[in-house]
Amino acid sequence: MPLRTAAAPAQRPRATAEPALRASLAELASQPKRALGEERRRGLEASFTERARGVPCAPARPTGYPLFRFRMMDMLRPLDLTVLAFLRSVLRDRPWTQMDVAAGLGVSQSSVHRALQQLEASRLLGDDDRRLRDLLVHAVAHVYPPQLGPPARGVPTSHSHPTLAGTIRSSDAIVWPHDGGDSMGVALDPLHPCVPAAALRAPAFHELMALIDALRLGRARERALATQRLDDMLELS
Repeated sequence: MPLRTAAAPAQRPRATAEPALRASLAELASQPKRALGEERRRGLEASFTERARGVPCAPARPTGYPLFRFRMMDMLRPLDLTVLAFLRSVLRDRPWTQMDVAAGLGVSQSSVHRALQQLEASRLLGDDDRRLRDLLVHAVAHVYPPQLGPPARGVPTSHSHPTLAGTIRSSDAIVWPHDGGDSMGVALDPLHPCVPAAALRAPAFHELMALIDALRLGRARERALATQRLDDMLELS
């Protein structure tokens, strides 16, 4: 009687990751650890890896946390916010073109085009400035934390701008380092390198960027005064 041999278990076909999933995993691995909490980063990495192997898994996020899409193209860059500030200050009440924005800020038209696309995707381009106000008041200090440096000559910003300097007494002046500036103070890296030169050419833009820096850097009273003036500029008060 012939011996029966046990049939070999069927091999489960190995699932291949979709191109978008591979791209997401590669982008995640390339980002600095400070961009995400270490525990959250490990969870996302594990989730992407399990999905790449075809293993179903729960979303790598705490209960109640908004769905997280790790795509660099979905993040608001400093130039995006700088372009929006220029539109809301200098070009607020008149027609404009990409060339006007590029010339006013001293950047390329292609950079302005990309910024406008991202602002549109973020729903920040429109007649209602409450989204911009919420971003500046509640998030800008965390998304773009201030970087201070040694004393330098430059353009006054934050509470050193005349808009706030009359109501806030401080012995520590804050400036954007720039050869064309006429003030001395503690150096603060501007939101984008184009800001100091553009601010010297456009006082309204200078004021709005200084208010943004006050919201990034200031204490409670300075932030409150900057918020009041911001509401006036955006015609929300």
